[in-house]
Amino acid sequence: MEGLYRYSRNPMYLSLLLLLTAWCLHLQAGLSLLSCVVFVLLINRLQIKPEEKLLTQQFNEQYLQYCRNVRRWL
Repeated sequence: MEGLYRYSRNPMYLSLLLLLTAWCLHLQAGLSLLSCVVFVLLINRLQIKPEEKLLTQQFNEQYLQYCRNVRRWL
């Protein structure tokens, strides 16, 4: 595995989380950091889990091995 995908299975979502976190810090509103938690919960449930199910069906053991070696977020 090469590039970002050897560190995170979802680098795009990770970058969005980092951007959202930076924006919340820029706003200097502590309560806005809750949006980061909500983002992670929603993206896990509505996007990542369905994607992982399809990838497991398509690539089976090869994808499961990748999942064992690379974390979902970081």
